Amino acid sequence: MIRDDDLGECTAHERALLVVRMAIQAFGCGDQAGNWLLKPNGLFDGVAPLAVARLSVEGCARVCRLLDDLAATDSSSHAA
Repeated sequence: MIRDDDLGECTAHERALLVVRMAIQAFGCGDQAGNWLLKPNGLFDGVAPLAVARLSVEGCARVCRLLDDLAATDSSSHAA
């Protein structure tokens, strides 16, 4: 789980790399992860998750929490 204080010293580029890695892990496919990261998302007021993560530490933490939730949901569906 990523917390805001874990990201405090990260640059926009480092935050972008983090969410790309997390998205690939959550979706299991680079193409799906890329599509999700670049598509405007209602959960982020119509802004693409990658842009949200690059804009601020708080935004990156929001995207990371959502990706954690997606990954957990996916892994629990495989465990059933």
